[in-house]
Amino acid sequence: MLKSRRFWIGITISAAFLVVFFLQTDTRETSVTEAVSIGQTQISVEDAADFQVEDVVEIGSSESIETKKIIAVDWGNNSITVDSGFSFVHSIDEPVKTQTRVAMEMGEALARANYLYLIPAIAVYFLGVWFRAVRWRYILLNLGKFNIRYLFRQIMIGFTLNNLVPGRLGILLRAYMIGEKYKVSKVAVGATVGVERVFDGLVLVLFLFVVSFFVTMQKGDVTPWLEVVKWGSVGIFLFCLLGLMVITFKPDITRRIGRAVIRHLPSKAKFKWDEWLEAGIVGLSIPRQRGRLFAISATSILVWICEGSTFYIISLGFDIAQPFHAMLLVMCIATLSWFILIAPGGLGTFDWFGRETLLVLGVPISAASAAILLIHATVLLPVIPLGLLFLWLEDLSLAKVVRRRVRLSGEPTSKGSEQ
Repeated sequence: MLKSRRFWIGITISAAFLVVFFLQTDTRETSVTEAVSIGQTQISVEDAADFQVEDVVEIGSSESIETKKIIAVDWGNNSITVDSGFSFVHSIDEPVKTQTRVAMEMGEALARANYLYLIPAIAVYFLGVWFRAVRWRYILLNLGKFNIRYLFRQIMIGFTLNNLVPGRLGILLRAYMIGEKYKVSKVAVGATVGVERVFDGLVLVLFLFVVSFFVTMQKGDVTPWLEVVKWGSVGIFLFCLLGLMVITFKPDITRRIGRAVIRHLPSKAKFKWDEWLEAGIVGLSIPRQRGRLFAISATSILVWICEGSTFYIISLGFDIAQPFHAMLLVMCIATLSWFILIAPGGLGTFDWFGRETLLVLGVPISAASAAILLIHATVLLPVIPLGLLFLWLEDLSLAKVVRRRVRLSGEPTSKGSEQ
């Protein structure tokens, strides 16, 4: 895992975004509304709402800039009092600004937050995971019938491993455990995760486009990084959908392409890869039955409505006055950035893109930073203890899994049966 180029690229991306996220400064600026004389300590400004006691402000321009600490703020009369008299005369409209580290403001916002909202937020998130299990059962019907409770357990284990261990080991273990218990091809089971990802991406892109029509941007309607995420996601997931359609409706073409590649492999590996190719075609095939396709689509929508509800509920704890559909937009951008960029656990990317979306919506940077950080923690951390418990019930431990690095086996046997 540590030798994986993909892993180190992901770590580098995470580190870069985390540095920007935590070290960014918040600049707040207003202007003088009444001339300031030498020795004066109180000044009138256009808007004192963004200033606090202990803020260090710069007043003036060019050679007359002075740095002072605020000791009192009168928000009603839009005036501030500084710790010592001014050495220069400052005229009307001269700038008054302060810069603070976002990390400091974020800490204050976290201290003021109402954490009781975490209870319903976590409950709704786990409901979304249950819908994931229901959806996976419909996707897996190509291979047999599977117990939803057991699928829920494996999803939780998979999420836990993906959050704690590099290399997407959770996907491999999900396939291994289902294959071992139900005696089906592990490659085919693993391939169904690809179908899950495509449906996830398509639902998020759909939400993104629909919600965009109803959301008012406070900082300009066109934001370059927002357009990159939007159209990049469209391209990636439509391409993946096209691939799944070719596999489903033109399996012979898929076999010819796959076998053309297999011919260049060593002789000993060809037979195994041919088995894996057939199992992969089964696992990646989109259901043709309308009922199954509707069920998979409906549960995919419910999964992301639940996750969007988690975002919305936590935002209430920070007094972020944004409607539900606006928080759906934040969820779409943050999650799609997690999908597109390969940062482990979405660290850095999820946080930066989520916060920037909140800023575009007009949310103050302190509340936006604190809220997205708590949201990220909520979708990552509560899963881990439950996932480790389920891992223990399978007579496994994190150390055993990492040591063995379970591999997918492409030996299809009998179909699964309901437990």
